Amino acid sequence: MTPEEKARLNIDHLLELAGWRVQDIKDYDPTRSLGVAVREFPLSSGEADYVLFVDRIAVGVIEAKPERDKVNLDISWLRDESLEDSDNLPDPDVIAQEIAGNLEDALEQFSGIVSSLK
Repeated sequence: MTPEEKARLNIDHLLELAGWRVQDIKDYDPTRSLGVAVREFPLSSGEADYVLFVDRIAVGVIEAKPERDKVNLDISWLRDESLEDSDNLPDPDVIAQEIAGNLEDALEQFSGIVSSLK
């Protein structure tokens, strides 16, 4: 398995733990969940590893960057110009750190559940 394939499996797992429905572009069905992460989504500039949709609205892009045994995520948030106070939103890096923390907490909880089932 290539480092990119390993990274995708890890990202899929983390997204699912966070409540996202992960789908391939060919199977994209926005009615399956409020939050959908679509793999290998075509963009005018190429292909994004993942595009995140909430209620059919694209809200973010994730690019996986393999780094040895870890995964670096380059997360870009799409700005909603209709928001009145959009200039006061946290920096994407702050949001990404919060998400990573939430994912780590979810993974710890999941590991605890798995341990208790053994």
